Amino acid sequence: MKNYELLTIYSGALKEDELAAAIKEAKDLLKKHGGSITMEANWGRIKMAYEIKKQTHGTYLVWRLTMDPAHTNAFAGELQVADHVIRFLLSEQPANEFPITVPLMTDEREDAKKALEKGQPVDNSKKAGTGSKTPAPEKKKTLDDILEEKI
Repeated sequence: MKNYELLTIYSGALKEDELAAAIKEAKDLLKKHGGSITMEANWGRIKMAYEIKKQTHGTYLVWRLTMDPAHTNAFAGELQVADHVIRFLLSEQPANEFPITVPLMTDEREDAKKALEKGQPVDNSKKAGTGSKTPAPEKKKTLDDILEEKI
């Protein structure tokens, strides 16, 4: 058994019950091939950088899983022809570390959703990286400064 990370993008047009059914199908498919999920992260519905299969939004799911390497090709082949899966990436993870990535500004996105549900205005002033403790002038180096540094 090896460790894997699976990023799956489901169609953004799916309703909650349809998405739940599609996820259940993928879980059943994984169990059929002898795999098991050790962690699941739902990133939610996100606008994609470019259109895929005439879709502009997708629901991103990340799973940590364990599976026998002999079954990964069969699993990936069946996942590729699944109706509601737009794209997926199955990557092997090193045995000693098992990272899971989280999109930037997850908390801000959740806060914005809650504010919109309550009819409150959304604060868009927060930008990634502005919470740094290092002052901006120390971060920036000009090309001349870099070239003048001794190696």
